[in-house]
Amino acid sequence: MACRKYGAKAIINISSQSVYSQKREFTADETTEICLESPYAVGKYATELMLDGICKNLIYTNLRLASLIGPGFDQRIVNRLVKNAVEMKPITIIDSEQRFGFLDILDAVEAVNAVLHTEIDKWKPVYNVGNGCAVSLTDIVENINMVFKERLLSMPVVNYVKEEKNGSTAVSFQRLHIDTGFEPHISLKASIERILDNMKISI
Repeated sequence: MACRKYGAKAIINISSQSVYSQKREFTADETTEICLESPYAVGKYATELMLDGICKNLIYTNLRLASLIGPGFDQRIVNRLVKNAVEMKPITIIDSEQRFGFLDILDAVEAVNAVLHTEIDKWKPVYNVGNGCAVSLTDIVENINMVFKERLLSMPVVNYVKEEKNGSTAVSFQRLHIDTGFEPHISLKASIERILDNMKISI
């Protein structure tokens, strides 16, 4: 309401891939069915609906971001595994069919910037913002191991526990790329390097 009151021409709402099922077997695009499985997902989708209801005369878009990683995102499994490895704590991971979609915070900033530099009359109401990649816990540990080897750092013992889990949290970026030219550039390995660099004082 404040945006409308003070004459904002357009609004970017930061939403989340959590509005889709976390048990999905594929990379979600903007046509994927909404499936709210957590209070967080309900809150994010409610914000999208409020935006649509309150700002009907304004141009807006909802950016449904993949799970963000990078320095400072210590709640993410990638950051936690890097921290455990640095502290030489034994790592136990579930070896399953479950896959995760991550997006480095720097790529997320570039996505927002790409939207800001696109004519607002070309905006779609929803854009998924991911890198289209789905990785397993094993993939994450293997990338951490690669980085540690390159830096001559020791890795702790890694234990693998087989479990029947599936689902994916990966999201696409094709619609956003078509409209703005945005492309993610930071790989999982590069994100791990950035996280590790931020922890330099602890190594």
